[in-house]
Amino acid sequence: MSAATECLRSRRVRDLRVEEVMEAAGPGLSRTLFYRHFDDMVALVISIASPAFDQIFGNEDALRAPAATVEEGIRDAFGVIVDVFVQNGPLIRAALEAATFSDAAEQAVRSYFERGFAFAASVLRDLGVASPEETGRALVHMDVAYLVDCFGGQPRVAPDVAADTLAGIWSTRCGLLATGS
Repeated sequence: MSAATECLRSRRVRDLRVEEVMEAAGPGLSRTLFYRHFDDMVALVISIASPAFDQIFGNEDALRAPAATVEEGIRDAFGVIVDVFVQNGPLIRAALEAATFSDAAEQAVRSYFERGFAFAASVLRDLGVASPEETGRALVHMDVAYLVDCFGGQPRVAPDVAADTLAGIWSTRCGLLATGS
């Protein structure tokens, strides 16, 4: 699994061959061994990316951890999410790429996003934001696109900067900070 992750740091899932992953995993490992465990490269990507998506979209308790202020809670939640992207950004990017050409990957990714949309809408509704479902959908898409850009390959920004940026956007949208703060 770590060999696949390392390969995906520099290669797109469509361009990655089973032989490359097996060679990176260790000498003497064959395609046959790969196919005993996975139907294809997309199945491998979904298998190893799923725990990261679970950490992001299935960990509502960590994202709703008590904080002194709502703004600090939002920042803490983004700290958790950014940490997942720092550790798993190439896998998440690969799953999103696979979703563009594989129905199975699209279905898996969509199910995770739906969980994220529902959670975001719940948070926004609690904060009194108008149109929480559509606002949540837009913010989640923006968050993921930004974090994939930052951490989907070689890191492009410090994790604290990414978390602060997203927390500031959410806080501003929720009316917690003045625009431009």
